[in-house]
Amino acid sequence: MFDQICWPSQSDNKGEDGSSTATKSSSSVSVIDDIDDEELLVSPFIAYEDGYNWPSAYTEIDEMMEACILIYPLAELRRQVRDKEMEDTTGLILQTPLTRSQIMDVIETNEEAITKASSKFGDEFYRDVLKTVQERNMVAKARAESRKSGHTVHITAASIIAFDDKFEQEELVYSIEADVIRKRITVCFRGSVTKLDWATDFEIYMKDVSNPLQSHISQEPTIRVHHGFHDYLFGPSSRGAKGPNGEDLSEYQEIMQQHVLPVLKQYPGFKLYVTGHSLGAALATLFAFEAAAEPDTHVPKPVSLFSIAGPYVGDESFRSAHQLLESLGKLRHIRVSNHKDLVTIVPKVSWRFNVFGTNSHVGALFKHVGVNLRFYEGTTTPVEISYPRVRSGFFSSTFDELARGWDQSYFSNISWNPMAHRPFHGLREYNKRLEANKSLLEQTYVNDLYARKNVVGNLVPHF
Repeated sequence: MFDQICWPSQSDNKGEDGSSTATKSSSSVSVIDDIDDEELLVSPFIAYEDGYNWPSAYTEIDEMMEACILIYPLAELRRQVRDKEMEDTTGLILQTPLTRSQIMDVIETNEEAITKASSKFGDEFYRDVLKTVQERNMVAKARAESRKSGHTVHITAASIIAFDDKFEQEELVYSIEADVIRKRITVCFRGSVTKLDWATDFEIYMKDVSNPLQSHISQEPTIRVHHGFHDYLFGPSSRGAKGPNGEDLSEYQEIMQQHVLPVLKQYPGFKLYVTGHSLGAALATLFAFEAAAEPDTHVPKPVSLFSIAGPYVGDESFRSAHQLLESLGKLRHIRVSNHKDLVTIVPKVSWRFNVFGTNSHVGALFKHVGVNLRFYEGTTTPVEISYPRVRSGFFSSTFDELARGWDQSYFSNISWNPMAHRPFHGLREYNKRLEANKSLLEQTYVNDLYARKNVVGNLVPHF
């Protein structure tokens, strides 16, 4: 069920990146007011303690959200340059590496081209994205000036080192970032833009796929996930990418083998982050899940997933496998959603017109995964937290499920104005609500949330 967050207090001094300077422990537990010792658990991430400096929840969400914002207009500008619809006067649009500040400048320089694109995919979508970029660019420049004055500010040195959008009409779009300050590589998936993207969204029947955790006593041999999302990520690469032995690679394999693994090998100590907005959030969820199940020798743990405005991607079997990875300290997942954003509460059930189709699992229920931060507007509780808490008792588990079902129902998210729902899903609204909760989230650390029994229940010892 949804619980109002009891925000932790941090007595440590903060570094200029928003992380604690007094402790860099990936398993450190903050001092939490009014929480009994029995409400605190050992963080599951202690198994992978290596001194990594985790930023605050605000910093992590903010920097992942920025990647989600920038990928839309940059992909559109790249398309226009490739199709010779515009001239790249900056000489940067198709280049890599490209820093985030360079991307913002390129976007602002080409406002007119982006505004024209808005009429193609919705009159307001790209305009809102452009306004968001402008607002964030102003903040970034103010922070840069503040830094010169000796003030501490949040700074990211992320640079896009790969951007795959050449075949956007036939496959998904993603970017790869490397950040030498944060010591991370970030995979960011774009949301729905093309006809194929939208078609993927509506393939809402489930399919059985092999469970990478099936050797664990708690797991089934297969898990059930959204057919469209899965095939978009694990289907053959449209560019015909090949593995070292000449085998065809899926999109997931291409990203891992050609981008992620080489960077992780080149930079020991880097962590893997995955993010995306809308459809991109769904793809990010599946990608991070699979990456977290990879051998530790291939992918350092934990994998960090920040899904923004994402739909559901699997049923109870997927949730069970997802929670196992969290309980083992291999995956940390923050799911960011806005109240009244209907995309974040669908699909409800597996469905296809051919209800007798093989293994379509018509009627099976989709389930929410990850620690969900839900932003509200105009209420006394601006942000709430929920997690499908692991319970030992039948009645407590049932109660949690019913309460969570109500909070994520159409009735509790409906607006009397049907057109009012569109802005709730937009990144500008997400950015606005994140900033409204900045002071709270700067005092909170993702790993701490996983160490709180009133958030995750009996997650750590339940297997």
